Amino acid sequence: MCHCLFRLTGYYPCNAESPKLNQSASSSVSSPHHHHHLYRIISYPIQTMALQTLKIPTPTPDEAPSARALISTLSLTPNPEGGYLKRTHTNPTTITSPLPGQTDETRPLNTSIFYLLTAHSPIGNFHKNRSLILHTAVKGRGRYVLIHESGKVETFVVGCDIEGGEVAQWVVEGGVWKASMLEEGAEVLLITEVRLAC
Repeated sequence: MCHCLFRLTGYYPCNAESPKLNQSASSSVSSPHHHHHLYRIISYPIQTMALQTLKIPTPTPDEAPSARALISTLSLTPNPEGGYLKRTHTNPTTITSPLPGQTDETRPLNTSIFYLLTAHSPIGNFHKNRSLILHTAVKGRGRYVLIHESGKVETFVVGCDIEGGEVAQWVVEGGVWKASMLEEGAEVLLITEVRLAC
């Protein structure tokens, strides 16, 4: 569904292009032996603009029983970008790909997945999808970081506590870098994603 081009902790695979932060943004990563990695960015939340230091959770040695139960019940498999996933639906209707360089290919009208972050695999590393994706929170709490093509960086907390200010549904346009992580104290973040062929 997508290509992992940049890792949140600063690792760049060969021939990969890095996200371009605006000039006022900065980043710092602490030793992996510390309790948390620190990743400093200019943050543009939904309501306010502020400089934040995000606490990147350190993976636990083993999965918690509740996370193992979710993985088993939903038949999730490890995702190379971090976390676990399972495709739950592929629309049998196909269209000619609207993406540049793929005009001779067809794509499903939409596909759906479950995606899970756990304390053992708490980070979904930066990657960029070419299509619009609709995300919906199902269980738990986490944070998303988006880097738009303009260079604007946006971060917000996602989850089911709407009254508490958590975002329950959000759209990421094609071409936007995104990363996700568990919020401090959360055991899991379970979401669904629907990718549209546009």
